[in-house]
Amino acid sequence: MKTRLRIISMGLALLVHSAIIGHAQAPTPSSTDSGSVTAFIEISRPHVYRNEIFDLTFVIESYGVQLAQEMQLQSGPEKGRLILGDFVGLPEEQSIRNRKVFFRRRFRCTARVTQAGKLVIAPSLRVIRRQRVRAFIGTAWREIPQLLAVKPHTLSVKSIPEKPQPEAWSGAVGVFDLTVNATPKVVSPGDLITLRTEIKGRGYTEAIRLPNVITASDFKAYEPKLERDTAESRIVTQIIIPQSTNAVAVPPVSFCFFDPIRGQFRTATEGPFPLTFQNKTIASVERFTPDEGSGSDVMPGDTDQDTRESMRRVILALGVGLVVLCGVACGINVFRRRYVRMVLWLCGALLCVGMLWQLHSSTLWHPEGQLLTRDTPARVAPSPRALICTELSEGADVSIIEQHGAWVRVRHKDSGGWIPLDTIASE
Repeated sequence: MKTRLRIISMGLALLVHSAIIGHAQAPTPSSTDSGSVTAFIEISRPHVYRNEIFDLTFVIESYGVQLAQEMQLQSGPEKGRLILGDFVGLPEEQSIRNRKVFFRRRFRCTARVTQAGKLVIAPSLRVIRRQRVRAFIGTAWREIPQLLAVKPHTLSVKSIPEKPQPEAWSGAVGVFDLTVNATPKVVSPGDLITLRTEIKGRGYTEAIRLPNVITASDFKAYEPKLERDTAESRIVTQIIIPQSTNAVAVPPVSFCFFDPIRGQFRTATEGPFPLTFQNKTIASVERFTPDEGSGSDVMPGDTDQDTRESMRRVILALGVGLVVLCGVACGINVFRRRYVRMVLWLCGALLCVGMLWQLHSSTLWHPEGQLLTRDTPARVAPSPRALICTELSEGADVSIIEQHGAWVRVRHKDSGGWIPLDTIASE
C-alpha cells in the first residue's frame, strides 16, 4: 500500500514539474509569427470646443492573436488637460480582409479638454495576450501582459467665442432643454410660490451659475437651491413671494448655454407664468367670553379637565385602598385562607370598578355616530360670535369631543368645531 502511494505522489510531482517547465517554454511559431495587434483612437467629431463633452473610443484590432477582455490605460496626455470618464466595453466585431480574420474591440468613454489648441493623444494601453504553449499533456494557455502603443491622434480644440458672448451665459457647454414649473398659480399677496427649473441635456455643467430667475421688485425672492445634480439633469428650486397684486405674472426664466454643434450661443426661455389673485378675507376673532347667565362659568375644555381630575382622584384612592388591603392581607394569619380569599375578592372588585369608571369617563364626552338635524356652521369657539371654520350639512355623522353649556365640540372627517347642542339628533 505504501509503495503505491509513493508511486502516485512521484507521478503527481513529475506532472506538476513538467507543467511548470512547459509553461515557461517559448510559444509555438504558429501563435506569434503570423499574429499582430494594433490600436488607434476614434473621436466622434473632427474638432471640439473647450469643455465640450465628446465620445472617445480606443480600438484594438488583432489578427492571429487572442486577447483578454480587459484593458487599462497606462499613460496619456499631460495631466489635467484631457479628462476621461469611465470606460465601457462594446461588443466585439469581426471582419475578413485578404482572407484573414480580424477582431476589433472598442472601449468607449466620455472626454473633455480643458484648454484650447492642438492636443496630441498617444497613450499606451495594457492588454493581456493569450498564447497557446506546449505542456506535459497537450498544450495550455499562457497570459502575457503587453504594453501596446496607440497610434497618435491630433485633436483640434477651439476656444469659445468671446464676441459676441452674452452676459447671461451660465458657463454651460452642450445642448440642453429647459423646463420650468411655477406652483401654485392662484395665490394671494404673501403666499409662497415654488419655481422648479430643470435643465436636461448632455454637456459640461460642473461650474455653471445657477439661474437667479426672479429679480422683479414685485416679488421677494430667496436664493435658488440645487435640488438634484446628475450627468444629464439639474434641478433648481427657488421660493418667491408676491408682495402685492401688482405681481400679475412670474417673469420668464432663461438659461444661456454654448451649443458646440452649431458653434453659437443659445438661450432657452420658459414663461412668463400668469398669476390669479383670490380675495382672502381675514376676519378678526375677538376673545371669547361666556355670556352672563349662560348657566356655566367654565371655559372650553374645563369640563373635560374636571372629568380627568376626578378620574385621577378615583384612581389615586383605588391605589391607596389596594396598598392598605395588601398590608391587611399580609397581617392576616396565612392559615386563615378564608380571610385571604375575601381580601383578594375585594381587591378584584375595586379593580373592576376602576376599569368601569375609566371606560365611562373616556366615552362620556366622545360618543360617535351622532347625526345633525339641520345645516349648521362649525365655529372656532362656543359662541355665535366666533369665526366660522367649516360648514356641516344636515345628516352629517359627527363625533362629540366635549361639551360646554349649550355647545358641543364635534369632529367630522378631517374638520370640526363648535355647534349648538340642539342640532344633535336626540337618541
